[in-house]
Amino acid sequence: RNLGLSRSYVLAVIAGILVCLILCNSATAISVALGLAIIWFTVEKISVKNSSLFYLAYVTVLLFSVLLPFIDLGGNDVQLLGLDRDASFTGRDKLWEHAIPAILDRPILGYGYHTFFSMDPFSPAWEFWAHFDYLRVASLHNSGMEILASLGIVGFLVYISFCLCAAAVVFNRTLPNKVRYILLLLLSAFTLGSATEFGLFYHNTVATVFLFYVFYCAGIDYSQRADTASVAVPRFRRSVPTSAASSNKSP
Repeated sequence: RNLGLSRSYVLAVIAGILVCLILCNSATAISVALGLAIIWFTVEKISVKNSSLFYLAYVTVLLFSVLLPFIDLGGNDVQLLGLDRDASFTGRDKLWEHAIPAILDRPILGYGYHTFFSMDPFSPAWEFWAHFDYLRVASLHNSGMEILASLGIVGFLVYISFCLCAAAVVFNRTLPNKVRYILLLLLSAFTLGSATEFGLFYHNTVATVFLFYVFYCAGIDYSQRADTASVAVPRFRRSVPTSAASSNKSP
């Protein structure tokens, strides 16, 4: 709106983007675009001063990302907008379906971080891959499922707690309002992306680094830092060597 664009024009652009994303078969991009569109409408309707509603919206996004593998959307039998694209999330529903029995074999601590898809002869991946004739994936394409397989229920609870604590950055009043809400919106985008990809808690990814950064920001009192930064730092004159000082003296 600051650019003078009408609401109908923005809606048409969003609809066009969604159609293009569906045609390109990107399940992650579709989920992120839909989620951000919902968040955009939410921001339009509610007061930006209500931090609790923003936090509740993030909790909803987080629940959706971890519960998606357990939601039956119809798979290949349901077409998206009549564009010859099914609701199987490009085959991810089959990955999730066959991963659940393997997770239940070691539900408490899992198989170890990045161990589920190891090439070890005793790796559970071999039994998992046996369900597919042509597929050899190295990820379950969902952060929640991946953490359950790798770190079990214990790691999953740590993951949920970490995300909820990071989202509490919206309550940090020592940050400017725009900064708080932008951080939470970006975290929501990464969380939505983790519904169909292993992004959050994956080693050395932008999503994981950003999650830790927001977690850090949520616990810092920036008012004290601002007071410290405002203290004047005395300047010291650079000392001049004696020989150089004597050579500059006039005869």
